Amino acid sequence: MLRRVLIRLVVLAFCGCFGSAGTLAAMPVAPASPGAARAAQDVVILSSSAYPYGDYVCVVGEVRNDTAGNVRSVRVTATYHDGSGGVLGTASAYTKHSILVPGRKSPFLILYEPPAGYAGYDLAVTYSATDLTPAPQLLLRSVRQIPDEPGWLTLIGEVENPAASNVEYVEVFLTLYDAGGKVLNLGSAYLWIEVLTPGQRAPFRIYVSAGPVAFASYGVSTEADPTIYDPLNLRSLNVTNRIHQGELRFTGEVENLEQADAEFVQAVVTLYDAAGDIVNCEYAFTDPDTIPPGERASFDIVVPDNYQGWVTYSVYPPETLPATPTPTASASPAPTATPSLTPAPTGTPTATEVPPSVTPSATATGTPTHTPTLVPTETEAMTPTPTATPAATHTPSPTVSPLATPTPTTGGFRIYLPILVRRTVRVP
Repeated sequence: MLRRVLIRLVVLAFCGCFGSAGTLAAMPVAPASPGAARAAQDVVILSSSAYPYGDYVCVVGEVRNDTAGNVRSVRVTATYHDGSGGVLGTASAYTKHSILVPGRKSPFLILYEPPAGYAGYDLAVTYSATDLTPAPQLLLRSVRQIPDEPGWLTLIGEVENPAASNVEYVEVFLTLYDAGGKVLNLGSAYLWIEVLTPGQRAPFRIYVSAGPVAFASYGVSTEADPTIYDPLNLRSLNVTNRIHQGELRFTGEVENLEQADAEFVQAVVTLYDAAGDIVNCEYAFTDPDTIPPGERASFDIVVPDNYQGWVTYSVYPPETLPATPTPTASASPAPTATPSLTPAPTGTPTATEVPPSVTPSATATGTPTHTPTLVPTETEAMTPTPTATPAATHTPSPTVSPLATPTPTTGGFRIYLPILVRRTVRVP
């Protein structure tokens, strides 16, 4: 059964909103009435805002499932109008989470190139009831903001699979809010590790490069696909680390223990501080990136900066393959605390603060044995202490952007290259 809810959000456009520099003047959004904001038995739009993206307008926002059951195919449609209320056009997009359980929120993003005379937009949401259930939210173990160039936001973190079965193609979503809880911007990225077994952890890095990057609080959520397939049987060997010309480098080999070629093989390293929280993460493809059965390929992972304070690391593929992996988290852990945002460091510690070589204890997932407090990502909402983000001199590795390729600026641009490649399906 398809239902439709219309919530009018009056957006005023002022003369000169779109200047030659591509900036947008204030575009106040009139909030929905209290009754509409908490309409019973419906999927409601909680908030939205708009910002320019080249010649386009990007509308971002958040919905919540206020029905008594699960819903899917939640689609948000924006109707754009002129100052007299005349319709100029429409655009729509599905919410980032495909299935919403009761009370669950999901962000959305709609991109549209408005014609001349654009003055505002209305939003409507449609959805369908479903008996399907989504994969459980992954656990957010720790998160940290990394210094970056002005106008950019880089957030890294680590998630863990709390389910009793494998999941794959995990996407992590970042939602930025102002002090009043209104959505300001979105970001997302896929994990560098394709399949997560129960209890396995994986790092992520999210870039936000267009629109507002200052925020008062944020939330992190995940979308994953259950799978019957296991990760490829690979292991890392001869892993060493050193500092070379101010960069931290991890080198080693990956051995293919499968009976078929392993393609597009990546090695991933995660750095931790003494508390077990993430310090930084990086990846590199092996050379060559296709490894025949029983063969090895080398990797060289470079962490150019922001690695000070690390004391241990994990590497994927793991360095050992125990016969019986032991998950580090139960299927339904009880959260006991909300981790705070680790502020971006302002100083540059010397290279002597980094251990010349670390050999962590071998575990099933190749991660440290320290277990920090677990927090479900679907309830994650943290308030950092606002600080200026110093400019970084490096260009982070390519990743997936929720806003496609950014418009080049005078300060240069970055190119996003999808690194998630579906491997050949194997019969279990």
